[in-house]
Formats: sequence, C-alpha cells, structure tokens
Amino acid sequence: MKPEFIILKRKRYERAAIAEFKRVLNKYLADYMIRVSTAQTYADFITEADKPVKPDWINESMQKLYSRVGTDFAKATIKELQAKKSERITTDFWAEYFRQYARTKLGQKITWITNTTEEVFKQTVRAVVEMAGEKGLSIYNTAKNIQKEIGFKNAYRAERIARTEIVAASNLGSNEGAKNAGIPLRKKWVPIVDANTRHSHVAMSGHPAIELDDAFNVGGQLLQYPGDQAGSAGNIINCRCGIVHVPGLTYDDIINR
Repeated sequence: MKPEFIILKRKRYERAAIAEFKRVLNKYLADYMIRVSTAQTYADFITEADKPVKPDWINESMQKLYSRVGTDFAKATIKELQAKKSERITTDFWAEYFRQYARTKLGQKITWITNTTEEVFKQTVRAVVEMAGEKGLSIYNTAKNIQKEIGFKNAYRAERIARTEIVAASNLGSNEGAKNAGIPLRKKWVPIVDANTRHSHVAMSGHPAIELDDAFNVGGQLLQYPGDQAGSAGNIINCRCGIVHVPGLTYDDIINR
C-alpha cells in the first residue's frame, strides 16, 4: 500500500480508538472516585491512588483494536498483492488471530500503559493534595480537582495510545497479510518524514528491503515492523511509519537461477 493510502486508512479508526481508550482510562478514574467517596483526610486520597489498577481493562481494549485494524490491513494487503479479493482466508480467521495476538503477545505494552496509568494517578493526586493543603481546600473540592486533572490527562493519553496502537496494529496486519499472500515478498520500512520524525526512523528511508521474517535495525533495536512492541517506548510511541512490500525476487535473482 502507498504511504498516503496507509495514512488515510488509519484515520478511519482514530475517533473510535481514542473514544475506546478514553472510556477505559476514565473507567479507572471512576473506580478511584468511588473508592475515595468516603475520604476523610488528604492521606486517604493518596492511599487509594497508590493501589494498582486493573490491566485486564486495557487488555480488552487492545484486543478490540488489533482485531479490527489488523484484520482490515491484513486483508487489504492480500487483496492488493494478489490483485483480487482473497477468499481463502476469511475475516473471521483474521479477527480471532489478532484478538489472540493482543491477548497473548502484548504483555509488555499493556504493562507500560498500566504502569503509566498508575504513575499518572499517583503524581496527579499528590500534586492536587499538596495544593489543597496549601490553600486549605475541603475534602469535597479536593476530590473534584483530582477528577478534573486526571480526566484532562486521560483525554491526552487516550489520543496518544490510540494513534500508537493503530500504527502498530496496521503494520502487524500488513506484514501478516503479506506472509499469507502466496507471493515471494520482502518488506521495506517507510517513514513519514517531517520535523517530528525520529532521526533513527528518517534513516530507514534509505534502508533496503529485507526478508519478511527478518528484523529491521532501528537505532540499534531489532523491530519486525514500525510499532513492534520489541522496541522501547522511545522508539514506538507516536510513531507514524508504515511498511510496504515489494517483490521478493529481483531481475538478477531470476536470470541467475
């Protein structure tokens, strides 16, 4: 798929994905607000904020996103590469495949998101409580301020998580689709180059195509595709790069057989 088409195709999922992650992040907030509804002191807010959040809520949202986006990009890749509709691999197969992938293979990402959610709660609550103590705010107004501050941060984080995971799921889907296209193929990393692109990702624009099962060396990290959870947070969060597939046999390969 052409880079501009990949970008447009991803955009179709942004609004729903942002809403989904905002919903689940606000679910953590709602759970917290219930737990502090009987708070008597500032310390009660901090005690509840220090409790671990539930990673299974994030897991469920990741399964939904990967099932939808991965399936779409896998089938679109097969269709483009075969220049016809793929009937031999059904949507049901892909939907369950990517749901299972998210359920069993994204532990590292889910841990990142869960840990960050916990840290946001702790830092925000402590900052609000400190300010409340300085101003002498009531317990009621302190709770209101906590809810407002965390809610604001949830909106920003939901957008970042959604966009990061749409990129990862779309590239995973494209790569899995290519593996099932029945055609010899190689893959090529295609960065979206502008002022916000990481230098290590810009450098990939001149990187030759590699075998489907090989890994790209991106800033010293080995990634199967842009957004691969094998990369560090600094290498995949807000990444917008894509992956394209090119014939696995070159002219020289053919004439030298």
